[in-house]
Amino acid sequence: MDYENMSTEQREKMLACSTPEEMLELAKAEGYELTDEELEQVSGGGIWTDGKKCPRCGGDTWRRPSDRMLICLKCEASVPD
Repeated sequence: MDYENMSTEQREKMLACSTPEEMLELAKAEGYELTDEELEQVSGGGIWTDGKKCPRCGGDTWRRPSDRMLICLKCEASVPD
């Protein structure tokens, strides 16, 4: 799901998901088919906001590709966690 091109309502719905299953149901309800990479992100900890701000763009929504790295969804900056 392309976070940058989502409506405010879609972002709120996505951020309200607390499990991978809820995220998959939301994607299906919105008519979106997740790519293999997106499925991996969802199953690997999902997408969340935790108050941490991106040093590059100020974004606060992240995905976690590993237990030591965060990727900003707004600008794709990588930061250690």
